Order: sequence, then structure tokens, then C-alpha cells
Amino acid sequence: MDGQSLRSLFTGIYLETQEILACALLTDEDPQPKAIDNQKSSPFFTLLPPEIRNRIYELAFQSTYRYSKPYDRNQMFYRPDFEYARRTNISLLQTCQLAYAEASLIPPAINKHTFWYHGAPPGIRNSNSPVSYFRDMRWEQCAVVQHLHFFGQQYWLDSDSFSRVCHTIYRIGVAPKKISLTLRHSEWAKWDWSYIDSFGIDTFQEGHISPHNMPMEQQQQPTVDDRCWGFHFHQIPSLEVVEIEFEARMRKKAQIDDIAQRALTWKFRHHDQEEGYYLVVDRSKTKVSTWIGIKEGLLKRRTRRRRTLPAWVVHPVGHTGASNDDKSKDGATIETAGSQKREVDPEIEEEYYIVSMTWEKQRECAG
Repeated sequence: MDGQSLRSLFTGIYLETQEILACALLTDEDPQPKAIDNQKSSPFFTLLPPEIRNRIYELAFQSTYRYSKPYDRNQMFYRPDFEYARRTNISLLQTCQLAYAEASLIPPAINKHTFWYHGAPPGIRNSNSPVSYFRDMRWEQCAVVQHLHFFGQQYWLDSDSFSRVCHTIYRIGVAPKKISLTLRHSEWAKWDWSYIDSFGIDTFQEGHISPHNMPMEQQQQPTVDDRCWGFHFHQIPSLEVVEIEFEARMRKKAQIDDIAQRALTWKFRHHDQEEGYYLVVDRSKTKVSTWIGIKEGLLKRRTRRRRTLPAWVVHPVGHTGASNDDKSKDGATIETAGSQKREVDPEIEEEYYIVSMTWEKQRECAG
């Protein structure tokens, strides 16, 4: 098929989709459900193979920035990848029943589901309740969820709250393959005022620990103490990857580097431990980055909440898109190796340092 024929084909598909969508939006809902039309006259379904259609669906349902809704830089939730509100446009699912039957499970499967146990962005319903959040989905959609991301204070991680989350999400039918945890610069536990400028963390000790009580750099065996947060990953049999981000102000870089060095020895229990599987750190995937944001002392601690749709979807009706030209000039500046840094305004800004580490499911040979 030559280029002209391909252009004609996709032009026809586009016009047909727009016509069906317009009819769907203007026609009253039929109280009697109809059988799914096989769409034999549609080139989208008759000429494109399923693999190509799935790729189109994935591109259409990928979460994107809402550039018309920038986040306030003075808020705690503002950070790299969270400079704007996000949306998932599901208008393609409204074109016809066959498209819905083929693709309704794709949006929850390909997009990350984020929960905030402190300092959530505005307008996100059930931001700290996975049970309520996933109640808005059908069980088939819950079953295909792949990636969960949790923002929480160290107090939340060290308490039994994290253990309840791990126990609950699998019980309600969610079987993620990946879990991400982020400890932001303002969320480290200051358990002892004598160490107000220092912090420590260890997956193998109960509760909050002093930096002086962190274990030395030696291989640690997975904890069997259910009071320790690292124990609870094994409650999720589907889990294959754990990603943890440690963040602090740049002047505390040495402390983060020390924690990351010790974390290289961490090994988490897996549900399939009896078969020799553990979650083991992959050193090659350790990443370091910096970004420039508002000074920690100037950040607002509270945000107002309002009722809205779940975070993973925004209804497309009435939405007016915005181009990249509408981006705010205040986007978070991410600095990585080889990039050119911009100057920091010392009056209101400071630099933040992040170490991201990854643990993957691996079988360890006996002996």
C-alpha cells in the first residue's frame, strides 16, 4: 500500500470516528441495550490488525498534562512530573460499543495510579484511600492495574498504615506488578529533636530510627518481623518491581547518599520466597537527579479539596485542549548528568536532590 492510499485510509478512519462520536454525544441514550455491531463497514476494524489498533488505543489513552491547569509552585505536591494536573481522555471509548469492548481495560492498565498520604494536589478524589479509589472501577479494570505510586511521610511508612495498604490492595482485586514509594524532602521523620537536621531509615528495624542506629553496609537478610515496613511487600503476590525515591535538600546530599549506599544491601521478602524469589536491588537502575523548587520553608502545607472525578480519568466533554505553547514558565527544572543548570534564586528557591533505586524479583540459587 503506497503513501497516498495510507493517507486516504487514515483520513477515512478519522472522519468516521468523528461522525460516530458526534452521534453518540447528540443522541439520547437508548434504554434498551443493543447487540454489539461488528463494524464490517469500518476500515479501523476491518483493515487494521488488532496489534495496530491496540497501539492506537495505548497512545490515545496515555495520561497527559493539562497545560491549562498548572500547579502552584508554592505547594508541596509540585515537583518533577507533577507540574500540571493530568488527564486521561476516554472519548474514543464513546465512539461505539466494539471500541469499548476492545479497549475499556487499557486506560487503567497503562497509566500509573498515584496516592498521596500527605500534601495531595487539589481536585483528586480518594487520594489517600485505595479502597475508595478502586471502588469506582469494575473488577476487570482493577485486575489489570500495573503500577501504584505512593507519596507518604516516613511516619506513615514506619507505622502499620503501609502494611494495611499492602494487605488491602490485593484483597480488593488489584494485582500490581510495580510499586513506587517517594519520600519527599519535607516528609522525613524528625523523631528526636537532637537530630533535627539528620534523618535515618531502615527497612529491617521497627519504627523511626536515628541515623546513628542505621545498620552498617552489609548484606541484610529479609526481615520476618511484621512490624517492619519492608516485610509487607510479600503480601502482594503479583509484585515484580519496587522503586523507592529518596529526596532531600541539596545541603543534605551526603545523608541521602549514605542512606542509598546502605539501601544497596536491602533485600525484600517476596510472596514466592519458598521458591527462592526475593526483591533484590538492581544497581544498574539507580538514578540520581536534581531539581530547582521553592524553598522548603516557603511551601504551603495544606490544600483545599473538592469533589471531582477519579484521578485516573477526566471526562472529555467540554474540555478545551491546550498546546505546549500554553506551558507555564515555572515548570520544575530537572537536572541530570550532562544537562545545563540554571541559576537558583536564593531568595525563594533551592535545589533538591533525588536518588531513585529499583528492586526486582529474582530467584537466588541455593549455596
